[in-house]
Amino acid sequence: MKTLFGCLVLLVLLAALPAKAGVSYLQSSSARCGTATSCSSAFKNAVVAGDLIVVAGTWDSSRAVISVSDTQGNTYHPAGSAIAIVGGLQNAQIWYAANTHAGATSVTVVLSGAPLFNDIYIHEYSGVDPTNPLDAVSAYTGNGTSLATPDAMVSTDALIFGFGPVENGIPSPGSGFSARQTTDDNLTEDKIAGDAGLYSATMLNSLPVNWVCIMAAFNAAGAPAAANQGVSLNGKFTWNTGSAVTGTVSLYQEMPTGDVKLGQWQLANNGSVNFSVTLQDWGVYRFELRNQSGALIRESALVALPGLTSGQLQLVLNQSNNSVKSAKFAVAMADLVTQQ
Repeated sequence: MKTLFGCLVLLVLLAALPAKAGVSYLQSSSARCGTATSCSSAFKNAVVAGDLIVVAGTWDSSRAVISVSDTQGNTYHPAGSAIAIVGGLQNAQIWYAANTHAGATSVTVVLSGAPLFNDIYIHEYSGVDPTNPLDAVSAYTGNGTSLATPDAMVSTDALIFGFGPVENGIPSPGSGFSARQTTDDNLTEDKIAGDAGLYSATMLNSLPVNWVCIMAAFNAAGAPAAANQGVSLNGKFTWNTGSAVTGTVSLYQEMPTGDVKLGQWQLANNGSVNFSVTLQDWGVYRFELRNQSGALIRESALVALPGLTSGQLQLVLNQSNNSVKSAKFAVAMADLVTQQ
């Protein structure tokens, strides 16, 4: 993880994307703000009325984002929740403001306290739907040199924006993507989708390290919006204990400000438990397993998650320590939406 001090602001204006269905890249900027609680970056040119601003940020996980705003009074929305890098030492998130006001624009991200590092990246695009801009979001965190989000269903001619913070190394854009910002050796990239279908953001890093990769897709003007239908989990845990076991299964959504418990189910004497819950937000979830006294259950468990995995999650449990054993899974926005 990078530890930064001081405030270094970088401005980069790159060549525009080839115009397609009216969506074009116009300009971008970035700021490396170190331990500053407030981090700002300004566009070189005045923002055009009715455009889209996409903001990407990364900061250490000891702090939370309090606000995202700009000097023109545009309203910013999160493109999904903040994602914690594997290991939990760095957070990353994307925000956007649609149907922007015209004029000189500086964007500011404010954290809950002085961080170890604080980077932001801002981008302006034209030709994006001003009333229903967000099409799909997907994210993942992992380790290695290849960064990728889960596939998400993206509309025809949509803008696909990718953000890849890494703990070390130098990332390069994936196939078909154009690099936009590389401040602090993180990467923002974009491309225009062709036909509607499954897309992901991909990058290649120079070193095998921990990383986050986030994709946000935005509808071209006139494209239909996606409707959130939620993901229903209806399944059954089965423990191969061979004897009567009682305990609980809990489901949590991992959040930067603290994990949220979404449900808890009591394990029956036959070693099984049915569960049912609807997930309305993309992100990282986990199941935790405890016996009645709060200790680990030693054996394995299977749970089917239709629509989220190709088969089943295998939870391998042991009693080598006193911590609660858990299994994580990711929900992409593609799982949550139905294209109209």
